[in-house]
Amino acid sequence: MSRAGNRNRAKFTVMFTEHDSENKLDVLDEFISWTKDKHLKSYIEIAELLNILPNDANKLLNRAVLPDDRVERRMKEVMK
Repeated sequence: MSRAGNRNRAKFTVMFTEHDSENKLDVLDEFISWTKDKHLKSYIEIAELLNILPNDANKLLNRAVLPDDRVERRMKEVMK
């Protein structure tokens, strides 16, 4: 392969390996819209669904903090 071909190889491999992944903020936004659709307004009820403290549930609903892996997995289970 020529020198120009070797320089372009890295440029094109990065472009093909890009993919969209679901991050914690997307899951949190989906969960908040799901709670609005189900008319769940009490953060105490939401805390019971997610098995977390009511204060943490209120922070999640106000987008003050991002959920950790355990809470994110639980949100996905509850929304199914």
